[in-house]
Amino acid sequence: MLIVGASSGIGTATAERFAQRGAALALVARGAGLAPTAARVRDHGAVAHELHADVADRDAFARTVVEAEEALGGIDVAVLNVGISAWGAFEEISAKEFDRVVDVTFGATVDAIRLLLPILERSSGVLVLTGSVAGRVPLSMMSAYVSAKHALHGFAGSLRMELRARHSGVRIAVVAPGPVDSPFWKHAGAPAGRSPVAPALLAPYSSATVAAAIVEAAERPRRETTVGGAMVAVRAVYGLAGGMLETAMAIGIRYFGGADDSEADMATLERPTSDGEIGSGLHGRPSALGLLRRAPGGLARAARAR
Repeated sequence: MLIVGASSGIGTATAERFAQRGAALALVARGAGLAPTAARVRDHGAVAHELHADVADRDAFARTVVEAEEALGGIDVAVLNVGISAWGAFEEISAKEFDRVVDVTFGATVDAIRLLLPILERSSGVLVLTGSVAGRVPLSMMSAYVSAKHALHGFAGSLRMELRARHSGVRIAVVAPGPVDSPFWKHAGAPAGRSPVAPALLAPYSSATVAAAIVEAAERPRRETTVGGAMVAVRAVYGLAGGMLETAMAIGIRYFGGADDSEADMATLERPTSDGEIGSGLHGRPSALGLLRRAPGGLARAARAR
């Protein structure tokens, strides 16, 4: 199994969960967090290959994919957990910064898929993409990230249709979490006077909860999995009353918009920042819906019980 973006948060938690199942893993990231992630994997007695590469560097990542396939003897599952973000109003984010977020979060993911598809065709494998509820429901102050995740969800749907049309054995599963207790928030870029707002009031899910959904998607691919019943409800509300939800979010940003006296720090969009941490102190929680889905008989059994 190949995991891209394996040096912190969801990526590290996913690597550890696959390791508990005895999977041989190729871990890819640009940061120093690969070493502690690999150590977690080996603690479970699983194989971990550490491959340092920036997914946004096409040539370097192409070499890494070849190296991963050779090291593993093939790839059955590829997890693309790629994303960076800039926090701030649209007019506060420069064109260069906006493009960087979209180029990495969406463009680099598409480039990776282009490289991985022939390998997954040989194994009739599974491609798992970390999407986001932000790819279905817009968020203020994160326009570049929201744009990239919307594009990723749309691209995945189009590619899935094409693969089915030619009877490909490759399956694509998208896992869409909402707010997650991960280092994502402290690594987001922000202009002067802004600080990314960690969604503590929204009761974020733990990285381990998202990792469980990713592993489930790899083992039993589903078109799309929204992580958490609360996020399913948010998507439903937006579908029925999008205007009202946008107004509520706008009011929330007005009062909890992250204004402070911090220095500008957009450097995180360019430099590796991951260090093997899984959470960021937001007290992430499990998903009752996810636990029910993974229980023997899952949702069908629960429905019969009702």
